[in-house]
Amino acid sequence: MNDRESQLLDLLRQGPPDETVGEPPGFPVSIRPGIVAPVVARRDGLLNSRPGLRPLLSLSVMLVVGAALAGSLLLPRFATTPLATPRPTPLDSAEVSQWPVALPPEYGGMVGFSAPDGSFYVASTSSIDALDAAGHQRVGWPISLPVDGPVLKFAIASDGSLLVAGFSKLADVDPSGKVRIGWPVTISTSGFDGPFVLSDGRILVVAAPEGGLSLVSLLAPTGAFISGWPRIVQGRLVGQPAVGADGTISFAHAVASNSGPTTSQITVFDEAGVEQKGSPITGWDGVAFSPQGDMVVWSHETSATSTGGLSVRRTRIAILGSDGHPRIGWPRDIVGPASVPAFAADGTVYLSLGSGEIGSTGSVLALDRDGQTKPGFPVSLPGRAMALSSTSQPQEPRMSLPPVVGMDGTVYVAGMSITQSLVAALDQTGASLGGWPYVVPPGQQFADFVAGVPNGPRANPLVGQTGLLFLLLRENGEDTLVALDREGRDAPGWPIAVPHGMLVTAWSALSDGGIEVQCTSITPATVVLRYGSAGQ
Repeated sequence: MNDRESQLLDLLRQGPPDETVGEPPGFPVSIRPGIVAPVVARRDGLLNSRPGLRPLLSLSVMLVVGAALAGSLLLPRFATTPLATPRPTPLDSAEVSQWPVALPPEYGGMVGFSAPDGSFYVASTSSIDALDAAGHQRVGWPISLPVDGPVLKFAIASDGSLLVAGFSKLADVDPSGKVRIGWPVTISTSGFDGPFVLSDGRILVVAAPEGGLSLVSLLAPTGAFISGWPRIVQGRLVGQPAVGADGTISFAHAVASNSGPTTSQITVFDEAGVEQKGSPITGWDGVAFSPQGDMVVWSHETSATSTGGLSVRRTRIAILGSDGHPRIGWPRDIVGPASVPAFAADGTVYLSLGSGEIGSTGSVLALDRDGQTKPGFPVSLPGRAMALSSTSQPQEPRMSLPPVVGMDGTVYVAGMSITQSLVAALDQTGASLGGWPYVVPPGQQFADFVAGVPNGPRANPLVGQTGLLFLLLRENGEDTLVALDREGRDAPGWPIAVPHGMLVTAWSALSDGGIEVQCTSITPATVVLRYGSAGQ
């Protein structure tokens, strides 16, 4: 921290004496109207305040959005949902940035949502407020809640309007804050998953199961239910629906049985809601589509351990044909645990092999579209490392996180051994790239996302739009963001220390090559930071 940053932090901590309203235990900073938690800008400059939303510091693009509800559904549902595409660079160079902005007190305890155009939305128990990409409050906002609260999820419709999901209703709000004609729509009085916005603008929602049955609905952008829908599937939705290039919609769902264990099925509908031949497909736990439109399915055969956990005895993976049966060359059976698949641009399927438990050596397997092992694979991780575990919850099956595939086809795997943590980088032949593996500095380790609950999901490396590889490391409760170039070196301007007292809960890539991260503190206050590819 330089002298100027220290001065700015002191100013924030001091504040006007007559505005101080309280000092939460464990956090050595007074909480004042308009200031939820102090953060240090990466550049100098204070902005003039304005009614309602008070700017703190400019050009750091950090946003204090209030206190997060520990254990609430809001934080994991907002923070951990992966983006289908990286967010575009939000700020027009002609606009003056107001970031970061402290939200009014009524939004304390709520977690915000960043839209693809850089807008920011946040809901309280009675209203929704909106800021544009430069941090200015949008005209017409805040608005009263258009759904039965609390707001459980935001999503962006194909035309850029805001979809707001309550417990039973879904609303569409235009950029001026007006609820569109035909909305809100009642989805289910028992709650629902979604909305999931399809590439053609249609909106998919799945009602929570009642009597063992879920209702799958497809809505037009007007809010009208599309002919042929809703459709009924057994059990509860597992993961997110997968949409194929031909418009088919596939659901993995768990079906409970009175006489035996819960079984998994995949149901496939065409665009008109007609169930496809061979559906439902049984025996598979998950489904995804490759860049070529291949339907890839997988399952894990598990058994209980002496400690009450689950070990994976066998992994099966296949590409299915249009009849719902495996194509020639598939399925592939793998002894022991394998990760969920990661895909290269040419349709190659990459898997991390191993339980994720430190002490044994993990490896990477590559399968082509015909189900054949690619030359040079499998490859053992260097240093007798094991790929990071996909879970820290003892009741979940033990397996590794999947590899991360860069835009140039490079395959990255983060792993740990008894003595060190590292990241391996492989080319398409399985050979290690020059300068790799990257070895994590002593004392630091790969961090979990702290999504309001203990033992949050592990932060797998993230590939940026300019090819940088981002890592999240932690040491003594302090988080650091690392960006590596193709040679495994620290990129200029990196690493960056996350503000003191803040732990990262989620991140996503920005289209300018930078990164957005959400953080929380033990108070708990939530902060969103945006950094460019050069760390600015």
